[in-house]
Amino acid sequence: MVSTTKNLYYGISEPHESYKHPGRDTKYNPHSGKYAFEYHVADTYSANDFGHQEMRNEHLTHGKYHVRLPDGRLQKVSYQVDDQGYHANVSYDSNDQNYYI
Repeated sequence: MVSTTKNLYYGISEPHESYKHPGRDTKYNPHSGKYAFEYHVADTYSANDFGHQEMRNEHLTHGKYHVRLPDGRLQKVSYQVDDQGYHANVSYDSNDQNYYI
């Protein structure tokens, strides 16, 4: 089916076709997807130290992140996300250096 509309400003006719995606069903599937990313920031001048690493493969996501706390400890979190929810393990490492923001 082809319909024609007229652009009143320019006086030009433009063809428009009804469009339906010819491919497979494009509904969102929350369990599909594969990705991985990672970053780390370590700035001794401002005492910032944080990072994140994550990987996803279909139904399972796992990763870890860390952040330097104002008292100098490093908080580390490792996690896994699956059909049962978010599962995290949190730990704290002390540091010999003095980090104060």
